[in-house]
Amino acid sequence: MRQAWDVRALARRSVEVKRKHKAMSGRRNLMLVALLVIVLGGLAGAVRWLNTAPPLIMPEGREEIAAKRQSPDNGYPLLEEAVKLFPPKPSRGAMPHPVQPNLQIPYTPESGSLSESLDVQRPLGDPEFTKYIHACDPLIAKVREAMARPFCLPLSPPTYFENGSADSVFLLTFVFAARGESLARYEGAPAEGLPYYLDALRFIRILANSDDASRSIFQANARITILSMMRRLARETLSPLEIEAFQRELRELGPPFPDRKAMLENAWRIHDDTLLQPAADYMRRFPESLFFRYSLWRLARSSRRVIEQRQFWHDLAQRCQSDFLLWIAREHPRFTHNPWSGWFDPAGRLMFLMARVCGDQADYQATRIALALERFNKEKGAYPESLAELLPAYIEELPQDPISCQPFGYQRKDPAYLLYSPGTDAKDNGGTPANPNHGSYFDYELISDIKEGVDQVFVAPPGGPAPSHL
Repeated sequence: MRQAWDVRALARRSVEVKRKHKAMSGRRNLMLVALLVIVLGGLAGAVRWLNTAPPLIMPEGREEIAAKRQSPDNGYPLLEEAVKLFPPKPSRGAMPHPVQPNLQIPYTPESGSLSESLDVQRPLGDPEFTKYIHACDPLIAKVREAMARPFCLPLSPPTYFENGSADSVFLLTFVFAARGESLARYEGAPAEGLPYYLDALRFIRILANSDDASRSIFQANARITILSMMRRLARETLSPLEIEAFQRELRELGPPFPDRKAMLENAWRIHDDTLLQPAADYMRRFPESLFFRYSLWRLARSSRRVIEQRQFWHDLAQRCQSDFLLWIAREHPRFTHNPWSGWFDPAGRLMFLMARVCGDQADYQATRIALALERFNKEKGAYPESLAELLPAYIEELPQDPISCQPFGYQRKDPAYLLYSPGTDAKDNGGTPANPNHGSYFDYELISDIKEGVDQVFVAPPGGPAPSHL
């Protein structure tokens, strides 16, 4: 009897165990199905996220800009045609040694030279290089035709991470500069070379103001090089009357980026153009596309945070460089220690952009003063003791330094002079150069750091401190 009871108990227990296992199996299957649905839903959401651009930050005026890109009044297609008109490069290879003609050496252009910018290993005064520059006349005519159009907008908008065809189009600037330099210094026609310098500056301005003001970061070195060449041209070859005409043309041209508000609006619009780019256009593999879209999401979030304070940035952009560098040091000290941490941060990029604009404007104003000094020297036989002697016959008013918001520094140093900016510390340090090794005052590591005890030198006498951006 007891054995029968045990068998029935075991049977009931077996049935209960099976029922529990069945219930657990059902819950497990339900959990697996739910997990699969979540994974598939996540993948579908990721794919949709990758193929959906974030909402625009500045949607206004986009249709008008798109229409301008396709307008027959757009001069940018002519610039792309001009790039195709580059003549074949001169032969490269060994060049005669400048001191020992019998010794053949590979010619290496000096840093920042026009021949290097054109990827031509020839010195500027070499007959073959001069012939090459003259062969660029059809190209120059095409660029001037484009400059006469109302606007020059790339057919596809530039993005935050790349400049599209800007690099090849930008090389056209150096053709104008090389043509002017060849006429002024090697062909005995400085008055004929002057318009080419001015056109080079106009062309840089058209490129920078046409769509992406942040290109000035890359164009600043070219503008500085051209202005330095113009100052040397005035000292070496121009007559007082030619310098006076030069001053008039440069004054009418005006400083680069006179409208800093428009500059910032252009930079912000580039953020939107970047957000419109699907990740597949950049990276085909899924993990990389996912990372790229995540970067765009962070860019959109930080851009919105910056644009919410649009008026603040507009006001900040009107200040001199030393003022907003003080603000950077106080509010964003990480940029002082690692400026590149802000390169992909819209705030850091705008700071970098404003620093370069102030430097460009300072170089322009220094050139205006240098032309007045050269004209004074050619007429009086010596440079003045102070800049005040230039007023009002040689310059209408002495411009203020956009770097320090202080007057430019000047010292007569026979047989020449020293012209400098008090620098980002806004203190006159007597023309102490920022970098004795010819480094740039505006190098990346300096953009968010106030340099104590140094000045920005624009013109130095022979044997004196080298101009710190040449």
